[in-house]
Amino acid sequence: MIRVSLLSVAAVLAFAAGTAPSAFAKDGVYTSTTLGRNGDVTVQTTITNGRIADVKVLDWSETHPIADLPRVKVPADIVKNQSLGVDVVSGATLTSFAIINGVRDALKQAGLNPADFSKKIAPQPKLTDTVEESADIVIIGAGGAGLSAAKAGKSVIVMEKTHYAGGNTSVAGGCYNAADPALEAKQEMSPQRRASVDALLAEPVRSKLHGELIQKVKEQLAQYDAKGGKYLFDSVELHALQSWQGITQGISISFMSSPKGRRRCKKSLPRWDLSGIRVRSKWSAPCGRAPTARATISPAWVISTLS
Repeated sequence: MIRVSLLSVAAVLAFAAGTAPSAFAKDGVYTSTTLGRNGDVTVQTTITNGRIADVKVLDWSETHPIADLPRVKVPADIVKNQSLGVDVVSGATLTSFAIINGVRDALKQAGLNPADFSKKIAPQPKLTDTVEESADIVIIGAGGAGLSAAKAGKSVIVMEKTHYAGGNTSVAGGCYNAADPALEAKQEMSPQRRASVDALLAEPVRSKLHGELIQKVKEQLAQYDAKGGKYLFDSVELHALQSWQGITQGISISFMSSPKGRRRCKKSLPRWDLSGIRVRSKWSAPCGRAPTARATISPAWVISTLS
């Protein structure tokens, strides 16, 4: 009898230690906030009968459209498999981990052991079917450049490995560089901003176009000062000078669309690397002047189209 009692006590202790953790879970809805890619991610987890019944993302500031898939897929996979060991979404790893960690914290709040919800999930079977299609144009990568390459009147197949189209074009910095006098008139011209303009105007002239831009901005700035301007000074020509400065800090070859087709932009201004070695690249009007002169037109068109 004593031996049986000891076994019974051992069984109870094992039970309490976590062999059947669901018996000690507190059913309810738990909210947890963890750190994602861009900021906090708030996750709501529902625990019922010691199981993960539901997972929802209540709030976050993650990047659209990259983070759209994990917001739906990761919670669904956790509930389906009753496991935190689900696959993260490629390209949105930090967002996926934030959701998983939010559920992990909810399990702790409910008195459950996250280790009991960490089983490995079998990988999805690879697709082995062969699909044959024909088209005039096959585009690999549904980024901005790839999608714009589709020509009217042609049959096109677009292949994309991610869950969204647009590529870097969809998430390229989240801002658009353009001189916008109407909005900039509402901002203050701080001493730091004025100093950056003065520094651009003090640059040694590298080409005829560069000299023309500097002279034009000097005239504009003189008119601004004569009016006692306190708002943020800017102009299309200043934007071109700023673009020139960015170009001379690194060498890259870019392309620009024109009525005559795709042409190579040469950047024709020298720069010096960190070792003091002079590096020559080329910069010309098609690359610097034309894009900046038209920069304000594009967002205006987008706004008018959407409205």
